[in-house]
Amino acid sequence: MKKRAVSYTLTQILNLYKINIPSGKNTAGSNVKLVFEDLPDNDLNALVLEYNLRADHFMFGDSMYVLKCIKSNNFKEYSTQLDKFKDSLIQYYKPIKNKYFHNYIRYSIASLEQISTGKEIVTNRINVFNNYINNKPVLYR
Repeated sequence: MKKRAVSYTLTQILNLYKINIPSGKNTAGSNVKLVFEDLPDNDLNALVLEYNLRADHFMFGDSMYVLKCIKSNNFKEYSTQLDKFKDSLIQYYKPIKNKYFHNYIRYSIASLEQISTGKEIVTNRINVFNNYINNKPVLYR
């Protein structure tokens, strides 16, 4: 069966994107990274990429402290660190006026809040459901 080329990207109305897609024999049947050229700082793709780097650093940063909290079942400390991370995001991204991006962060944080083991799992998932899903509108279809 012939493989299809599939790529996902976020686009904004009235934006022009310059994308470099490497070509050649060595790219056939392999993963190829799209490279955005001259992407403005306030573009949705740039914002999401930057946020994802921040989230990765939160989990796997220099000391891997947060990951160590999770592995040692210290979810109280993990929750404290997550609250600090959320506060820093609110301050940093406050000037950004992009509803989609703020919802992206919100639901990304919801996935981080689901991290728990043991007896906290059910309580934690109920809290995430109540805070992020229950009685909330469907944002995108």
